[in-house]
Amino acid sequence: MGNIAKLFGGPTATRLARWFLFHPETSATRATLKEKTKSSSDQVRKGLRLLVSAGLVKKRGARFVLNKEFPNLRPLKEFLIGELLTTTNVSSRMRSVGSVRMLCAAGIFIGNNESRTDLLIVADKIKAATLQKIINTLEADVGTDIRYTALTTEEFKYRMAFNDKLVRDILDFPHEALFNKLAVV
Repeated sequence: MGNIAKLFGGPTATRLARWFLFHPETSATRATLKEKTKSSSDQVRKGLRLLVSAGLVKKRGARFVLNKEFPNLRPLKEFLIGELLTTTNVSSRMRSVGSVRMLCAAGIFIGNNESRTDLLIVADKIKAATLQKIINTLEADVGTDIRYTALTTEEFKYRMAFNDKLVRDILDFPHEALFNKLAVV
């Protein structure tokens, strides 16, 4: 359990807090939150009890919603979302996807919700099932859907040669190269 999870009383409460921060207008049931955070019913119940008692989340009948009047909402959001790259270990998790040549984080990982993709993965021998499992786990940790692009090295070089808009949108705008064996970024 990381330091952030310890502050929140466990990883489920941290996942729940991030989920509510990414979905401020959405109310959700325990069952929905259980599915989104990939946690047990008991963990979700305890995490929600903690967040409700702290005032971050309000209970409305059987549903829960972010308390937009929480005193430190903006700094909390900046803190929890700002440290996503360090606490989610994206780089180390992605190494099992295949022979990773480059990994770039953009979008939600650097605080830019307008980006077309959140992760650019360039790898050979991509294991699609493993990649999807890792993405699903990251989505639960992060609290929202992750838009990702997975390319083989050959496909990436081809797209670079023709100044492909998707690749250029990632590399020409703010991003963080987490892993790079290609002489590109």
